[in-house]
Amino acid sequence: MNFKKTSFSGHEKFECKASWLPLAYQNIDIIRGDIETAIALTGIGSNKVKSLRQWINKFALLEDTELTEAAKLIFSKDPYLEKLDSLWILHAHLTQNHEKATLYYLFFNQFFLSSFTKDSLLHKVQQWCDDHNIKMSSNTLESDIAVLTKMYLKNDEKNQFSASIFHDLNILHKIDNEFVVNLKNPAALSDEAFLYIFFYFIRNHKENTISIKDLQYGQNSLQQTLCLTEERLLEKLDKLSRLTNNQIAYQEAAGIKQIYIVEKPKEIDVLTKVYEKGAA
Repeated sequence: MNFKKTSFSGHEKFECKASWLPLAYQNIDIIRGDIETAIALTGIGSNKVKSLRQWINKFALLEDTELTEAAKLIFSKDPYLEKLDSLWILHAHLTQNHEKATLYYLFFNQFFLSSFTKDSLLHKVQQWCDDHNIKMSSNTLESDIAVLTKMYLKNDEKNQFSASIFHDLNILHKIDNEFVVNLKNPAALSDEAFLYIFFYFIRNHKENTISIKDLQYGQNSLQQTLCLTEERLLEKLDKLSRLTNNQIAYQEAAGIKQIYIVEKPKEIDVLTKVYEKGAA
């Protein structure tokens, strides 16, 4: 993968709050316009407006200057992000955006950490930057790591304005100074949302087969990103044939596990079915 463009900052040290992306959807032109007007009309401060602008890009909600089809559909069907499927889909968009959300891509697709401390993760990111000849200060990386852990840490915060966007996904727990990735019981993900995320992950894949190992440990790790065990990943993949009218099939032969793709549907059509079925 080409890492000519990376980003480990821009969020002004603010994690994305649960209320921020709905606010952005409702006021996208205002938030992207004059900052004083945005502050006055949204009720959030200058640095938070700047942070929100960055999160809009990190979540890949814009294509040029317009909201993407996916963003319009998600927020029209779930305007306050009350459905877990919507959160998982946005999580997938964020963690696949290696140019604008590099740490999130690395953490969920490359590092495969079941537990870590902020210091151990910092060391791993610094080593990765050194290996790729990327100059980044420790302070910048420490700030990005602090924001990532706040984004995903499970807590009992019920206030939408102060809760982090992904705390309900139940991905990170903290025990003393150690963070633990929850592989046993993360938040529910419907089969339809899994199908959409699967296609989003392989959107640039040109061949009609893809190995299960690639989905587990490849550059875009579906298993790690969705915090699935191998057993749960295979259970989800086994349902793809039914969901796609046999356009996708999971097969195992001679010990080789693969997905066969007859035809890829349009991503927006698959996303539409998530909400037609009633997102989790």
